Amino acid sequence: MTAVYVTPAAMAEQGAALRALAAGVRRGMLRLVAAARAGATASRRRSAVDHAEMTRRRTVAYALEAMRAGAYADVALGGPVPR
Repeated sequence: MTAVYVTPAAMAEQGAALRALAAGVRRGMLRLVAAARAGATASRRRSAVDHAEMTRRRTVAYALEAMRAGAYADVALGGPVPR
């Protein structure tokens, strides 16, 4: 059986990757919010949620969960505490 060692360096590297992902997700979320606001002001009628929108929402949910896990990893390493 293969042994897996979790080192502080590996945890820090994973935390950095998750922070980079979080920054990209944040930018994407801001774009989505801006587009949603523009669409809401353009027409008050709500259209049905299509497959692409559900996929986007699921992707955002997964990314938020990854960000949450990254924040817990940062705290475990003694990094900044999330607010």
